[in-house]
Formats: sequence, structure tokens, C-alpha cells
Amino acid sequence: MKPNALRSEYAEVTEPTHLVHRATQGALAILKLDNAPVNALSNGLRQALHAQLTSALNDPAISAIVLCGEGRFFCAGADIREFNKLREQPWTAALANLLDAGGKPVVAAIHGAALGGGLELALGAHYRIAGQTARLGLPEVKLGLIPGGGGTQRLPRLVGASIAARMVVTGEFLSAKQALDIGLVDQVVKDGAEVAAALSLAHSLVRTRAPLRRTRDATALDDVTASRAQLNAVRSQLEQQIAGALAPTLALESIARAIEDPFDVGMDFELSSFLRCLASPEREVLVQAFFAKRQGARNH
Repeated sequence: MKPNALRSEYAEVTEPTHLVHRATQGALAILKLDNAPVNALSNGLRQALHAQLTSALNDPAISAIVLCGEGRFFCAGADIREFNKLREQPWTAALANLLDAGGKPVVAAIHGAALGGGLELALGAHYRIAGQTARLGLPEVKLGLIPGGGGTQRLPRLVGASIAARMVVTGEFLSAKQALDIGLVDQVVKDGAEVAAALSLAHSLVRTRAPLRRTRDATALDDVTASRAQLNAVRSQLEQQIAGALAPTLALESIARAIEDPFDVGMDFELSSFLRCLASPEREVLVQAFFAKRQGARNH
């Protein structure tokens, strides 16, 4: 999508808030993340998104919301430039909860990538549409963390304990087709058609007055016995790979809470586990290795 695509395509455009732009098409609000180069969830972007979401949800002229991204990605997750800074409110979990419970249909239009907190935002939406080359994943474990924006609670409720556990513990990315096959996204379209498809779906949801389909209420874990067995099987299969490391161990325990506990209780455990990982020596080592590898790639 070109930088001014929304401005040229839609007639009614409000003045943009820094890092998140709002356009309207009839009763639909289009909120576009704009934090180059990858729409990382910096303190500023989260604050701007919260302001724009609150405004759209409180606007009686707006009936539904489409969430999309500028540039090459929908949202590639946390802002690595802020790894050693104080994380300001609101956190990603609060934004996902606002999307989820806001009372108006939200459709995420995913292009390029939805990774980490970016995928957690999309999970807060009620529907997800992806471009054919989009990638989706929760790679936090590679930096010694677990998802902290609801990923360990919404994802397994949507796709089941086995798939969610593998995604979270390995940090591997899924293609758009794979995401469609497991129900993580609702539709795959040609690259560049994501926003148009999301607008079409949003119009349909408003016209038919469809009830909100909240991911937190998804039913993939309803068979508790089967879900426990799936999680135990993944834990056994990945035992050597995990090797007692803190982040994957807590990630699996957090998914276990999604099976056993109400959503909000699981969210509390996820947050406490995320903060425990954030303060751990393991995370420090993995983050240092990440930056060293990144610097080495720049020098070649």
C-alpha cells in the first residue's frame, strides 16, 4: 500500500494522529498504523492507537472499525529500539482487550506480517483477513519472553492447544494459507486487497447486525480432557528443545491456564509470567545475542 493510499481512495479523512491515521468510509473507521519501518508497537504508537480506538468506539457515527498498517507490514511486534526503556501504558494487552470488548465489529487487514504483539492485536479483532504472502507468528520466546498481549489465552481458544503451544514454544511463523487452514484468519486475498476485503466484510457485519465474535469466547478448548492431552503431547515432543528454559516453560504453563481457568485469570498469569521473563538473565543474554547478530548483519 502506498503511503497516501487511504487519503486518495477515501473521501472523508480526518487529520491524522501521530503514528495512527484515521480515515472514514461511510460509517466505517479505518485506523492505519504508521510507525516506519515495521509499525512496531512503540510507546507512542500504543498511545496513539488507544486514543484513536477510544475516539472511534465513542463516535456514534462509526459502526465498525478496520485496522490496518502502512508500508511493508501490518505490525511486526515490539519496538526493539525500546527494549531497555520503561514501557509506558497502555500495554498491548489493554489494546487487544479494547478491540475485543469495544462493542463495535473490528476487522484486521493483515499484510506483510503480523508478529508478536502485532498478531495479538489482530487476535483482539473479531475477524482477520490476510494477504496471500503475509506471515503470522509469536516469536517472543526467541528473545526470552512469552507473549504478553493475550497471545497465550486467545490463540489456543481459537486454534486449539496443540497448534498454539507449537507456535508459542517454537516461535515459528505461519503462512497465510496455513493460518487460514487452522482458523487463525478468516480469509486470504491477493496482496494489496486486504483493506478492501476488510471493508467489505465490515459493511456486511453492520448491515446484518451480526453479533460480535470475540476470540476470548472461541471454543477450541471446550473439550478440556482433549486439550490437556494435546498440551502434554507437545510438552513431551518439545522437551529436549525447551531444555528447562524459562520462557517456553512459562509459555506452556500459561496455555495450560487457558485450558483450566477463565480468560481473565489466565491473562493475569500471562502478565506475571511475562514480567518474570522480562527480568530474567536468560532474556538479557538472548536480547544481547539478537542485537549482536543484527549488528553483524549490518557490517557485512
